[in-house]
Amino acid sequence: MKKWILCLLMFSTLGLYGQITVNGTVVDGEIDDVLIGASVTDRSGNGVITDENGRFSMVTSIDDFPLTVSYVGYKKAEIILPKEFTGEVYSVNITLEPKSNILDLVVISGSRYEKNIADEPTSLEVIVPEFLQNNQITDLAGAMNYVPGVVMMDNQVNIRSSGYAFGAGSRVGLMVDGQPLLGPLQSDVLWGFIPIENAEQIEIMKGASSVLYGSAAMNGLINVITAKPTATPQTTITTYAGTTDSPASAYREWWQDTTRPYTAGVFLSHRQRIGKLDLVLGGNVHREKLHIAHLHKYRYRFNVNTTYHLSDKVHFGINANGMHNNEIQYIIWQDADTNALRSIGQDNPSRAYSYSIDPHLTIYADNGAKHTLNGRFLNGTIVRPKSPTNAVGYVGSMNYQYQQNFNEKTLVTGGLSGQIIKADDPRDETDTTQNPELGLAQLYAIYGQLDQKLWDNKVNVIMGLRAEYVTIGDEFQQWMPISRLSANYKIRPNHILRANFGQGYRIPSLIERYVESSLFEFESPFPAVSSINLIPNPDLLPEVGWSMEIGYKHLLNTRGWKGYVDAAVYQADYKNMVEFLFEFHKDLNRDWTLLDVLTEPELLGFRMTNINNGRIGGLELSANMEGVIGNTPVKIWGGYTYSYAANIDSLRSFGLNYYQTAIDIFGTVDSLERLTLLPYSNLHNGRLNVDFYLKKFTIGASANFYGYVPRIEPVFEEDSKWAPFVLFLNGGPIIPYYDDFLEESKGGSWVFDVRMNYEITDNHKLFLIVNNVFNKEYAVRPGRMNPLRTFNVKYQLSF
Repeated sequence: MKKWILCLLMFSTLGLYGQITVNGTVVDGEIDDVLIGASVTDRSGNGVITDENGRFSMVTSIDDFPLTVSYVGYKKAEIILPKEFTGEVYSVNITLEPKSNILDLVVISGSRYEKNIADEPTSLEVIVPEFLQNNQITDLAGAMNYVPGVVMMDNQVNIRSSGYAFGAGSRVGLMVDGQPLLGPLQSDVLWGFIPIENAEQIEIMKGASSVLYGSAAMNGLINVITAKPTATPQTTITTYAGTTDSPASAYREWWQDTTRPYTAGVFLSHRQRIGKLDLVLGGNVHREKLHIAHLHKYRYRFNVNTTYHLSDKVHFGINANGMHNNEIQYIIWQDADTNALRSIGQDNPSRAYSYSIDPHLTIYADNGAKHTLNGRFLNGTIVRPKSPTNAVGYVGSMNYQYQQNFNEKTLVTGGLSGQIIKADDPRDETDTTQNPELGLAQLYAIYGQLDQKLWDNKVNVIMGLRAEYVTIGDEFQQWMPISRLSANYKIRPNHILRANFGQGYRIPSLIERYVESSLFEFESPFPAVSSINLIPNPDLLPEVGWSMEIGYKHLLNTRGWKGYVDAAVYQADYKNMVEFLFEFHKDLNRDWTLLDVLTEPELLGFRMTNINNGRIGGLELSANMEGVIGNTPVKIWGGYTYSYAANIDSLRSFGLNYYQTAIDIFGTVDSLERLTLLPYSNLHNGRLNVDFYLKKFTIGASANFYGYVPRIEPVFEEDSKWAPFVLFLNGGPIIPYYDDFLEESKGGSWVFDVRMNYEITDNHKLFLIVNNVFNKEYAVRPGRMNPLRTFNVKYQLSF
């Protein structure tokens, strides 16, 4: 009997059901400091987190070993019970090796080569794949909605209030794997065309970037770098679906008797190394019924990237991408109240086909030089359902780049580039043979840049020059010389002063110069004047200008926290800035009359027009950090931007000083100051993204503040010079209640999103996202309501 009792006691000392207490400490393998909030879990999913001293203690079963130790930003480690262990308490110290953290971020946009983000003299934001996964982002435009200092208006991206004009291309350049990617007809960003499912990193550079990247990068650059495969094949399938809630103002809902707005789609990504061949596949099927009546987006896209490693020094390949896109074009709402979710004009479906073919070659010479040759052929076809011909455009580009690092202190980058943009003559939809040269633009450039480190690497100076020869049809031929000068100075390793000056330019798109159409119609006592027209302007000149900024970056690398805080003041000056101007576009050398309009009504409407001088200046604060609050790992990314975008000629005519006015309107805008603003510019913009990592759960939230837009096109404003004329023709304002909506929007709009994901296993993840949690009814661009509250679910399978 005593022997049986003794055996039971011995069994209990080993722990009933094999239970063992595990004690330990988790430390950072890089700085040998303890990690607070590290997670320790067993195979059953039970676990604990480390305390303020990095210590943990948990009771588990022998069968639930090995234990997994994880911490955001660090590689996982395992606790394995030694075979010879026979006790009931096991003590162990675990060292976690950090993954690349915020301070280790490597960026390439500023100089076309890899450098640490702390060494970059320009303001630059980075989006990593994890952020794309955690949010309801179905194209690149959706990702821009979370970037500090960036605002999306329709399909146009505005960096630091660079301005919106309907159909005015983009003042922000787009690069994908080293080549420009803007549409051939409108010089616009093809947001759904970008393979974000295979994006390794998305970099947003603020300020003129034309020395290295040419036209369209006059206000900034979006650089998409796609991922390369590893030794282990990886496939990811992500499905998503969402539905839109009813508006808070129930009378605006138009879908009572039909399917409510929804989103559904799937992303596919596969990366594999096959011998010497790198293969990356991707695709997206997307269907979306928008919250605005009759608007939809249907997209089908597939892409393939290949790289063959002929040797360690010679790599070549070809990438290809194709997309079919079907959506309804939108101009402006019917009114700013009851019909704010309905378009003013007839449904104008737009089906487009796009494909690109991108050959590339990289050679590493024996002397350390790197030679890169890459090209892109991009076709864009817009199907015209009411015309016998389609609108077809082509972009062919080629870029050769030489780069060499001398003594690790001097880096030289130089190259040649050429781009040809060809399109059917947009002035005549039925005759594509008439004056074909009107649909041709050519850009040829030579550029060079020197990166030099001085004073024991405390100072880094960048100097660049570019000369580009531009021709547009027969109307415009000109050399565009531009320069760049940048520097940063490390006062101390974690205190960095930086400055950047760069010139830039933007070539107007072919549609801006030549398109002619009716935007929408209205009732009028004069049938000849019953529509608002879009009038061509073949004499439109390129926008040119410069931007500068002075900034300070403070690096954080203390116990539990890593990251940086950045502050900058900036200014950008532009000449020939393009504005979407409503006018009677005929030079009569006198004031025109109603008789003039009735005689030539086709000259009344909107036309892309060069204004003389524009200036955008302000300040920006941003932060990107990761650390611990309590025992919970946290990531924080956000910023605040104040921008004053002014028409300098209007300022001078009113006898106002730009800098004094910028201070005066920070809080309130009076009627005179309002007239100095460029249309559709907002003064204030704020972003804050926070994510908490709780074992297998990640919980996050985003807060977005969109400042009031004080000024729009005058023809829509009830107190403008056009009010009597519009009242006479239309019997009232073109857009009823517009002024009332603007008055209600003066306080700006706060919009909040929440998200949660659950890691079911290493291969299965579930995401729940609610955008616009409080169902705010707001319009970043007055004239188009932003999405209402949406409920979204995503499921991701990786293998």
